[in-house]
Amino acid sequence: MQGRCPICLNCGWAPCELTQRERAKAFLNKKPAPKRSAFLFSQHQIPTPSSERRKTMETEKLTKIDIVKIHMVKDGTIEYGKRAIRNPKDLADLGMKFLKHADREIFLLVCLNTRNQINCIHVVSIGTVNASLVAPREVFKIALLSNASEVAFIHNHVSGDVEPSEDDLLITKRLAECGKLFDIKLLDHVIISDEGKYESFLERGLIKQT
Repeated sequence: MQGRCPICLNCGWAPCELTQRERAKAFLNKKPAPKRSAFLFSQHQIPTPSSERRKTMETEKLTKIDIVKIHMVKDGTIEYGKRAIRNPKDLADLGMKFLKHADREIFLLVCLNTRNQINCIHVVSIGTVNASLVAPREVFKIALLSNASEVAFIHNHVSGDVEPSEDDLLITKRLAECGKLFDIKLLDHVIISDEGKYESFLERGLIKQT
């Protein structure tokens, strides 16, 4: 069997003609082969991401999504003897307790259950002396959180004239349509003044009860 001698690297396996000292010298002068792992690493370098990519990767790792929950907080109370709303005058009386002597228009949301009992009152908007901005999303966010089956609106006219304006008619119609999407009925919209006068959209036939 022929092959290279592991000592002198020159002769075959049998028999090696070198002396024992020459074999030892040849063994000591033998250069070790390069390590395979170092060779592979030098020939196949692992690519490193650019600085911009590293920043992006770090940002992606730090991105977090909030988990939230929503609940209502009681902001105060007012005294009112009647819990259930039986007619437009009850709404007007409630509005006078809240809005009397107000120097600006204030739009109130009254949330009610299936028995017309009041769940809560919410100030939707505080406007100017002759106008208030009302967004349906702000109205029905509270109505849904309070589990309202019905809603009613109250707002004041600082001028003392309780005749509904064009804006009053338009926003009432829009809110009634939005309520239908959530199966929340609009009970009434009452406009009041400091003199104790009031105007009911329900009594004037401007709201259709279903």
